[in-house]
Amino acid sequence: MALWQLNSTILPASLALLKPTDALLFKRDAVYLLLQQHTYATKQLFVLQQDAHARNIQLPSSVQAIDDVQWVELTLKHQQVVQCQ
Repeated sequence: MALWQLNSTILPASLALLKPTDALLFKRDAVYLLLQQHTYATKQLFVLQQDAHARNIQLPSSVQAIDDVQWVELTLKHQQVVQCQ
């Protein structure tokens, strides 16, 4: 069970390794990906609240906004954290 963290609008090829038990967190400019029609292998989609707010992004109902404390809890909950630049 891994937490994948996306930071940019470019989807990395390694995202093909995403499993249904993994979680995907959109940070910084990656929140713009939520405006596009992408299908992900997991239903556990998160976004940093302040990043979505700063970019005035309306979140789809399938994405949960989290704050910094919840982000830390999410990283502790997963066995591996994968940082995608």
